[in-house]
Amino acid sequence: MSSGEREVGDLVPQRLNEEPLVLKGLCYSEIFMLGGIGIVTGLFVCVPLTYKFLDSAISGIGCSIPFAILFVALFARTLQKVKRNRPVGYLQIKIDVFLQKTGFKRKIFVLEEKTYDTGRRQ
Repeated sequence: MSSGEREVGDLVPQRLNEEPLVLKGLCYSEIFMLGGIGIVTGLFVCVPLTYKFLDSAISGIGCSIPFAILFVALFARTLQKVKRNRPVGYLQIKIDVFLQKTGFKRKIFVLEEKTYDTGRRQ
């Protein structure tokens, strides 16, 4: 190889396929996950409260949006601590394993503790 040629490995960045970090060390998918959980939680909290005090359930839907923003702001720090010093994709795999154990997701991981052997002896 001449000095003018480069290997392909030198040109490809290490973190090309990783999602960019957006807020407090979280990527888009984690922020949207927190936002979705925040909206659902906000609906369960805000709709009954606004129906009781304002006699209007539709205003509870509007109140759930700021609730979701607060939820993301508060729990982003918690997720940041969970992700600290872990490999890329750790949180997504942890959530997938949890969903598989609870039966909400199809089985894609082998969760049995066994010892495998190649069968070769020295």
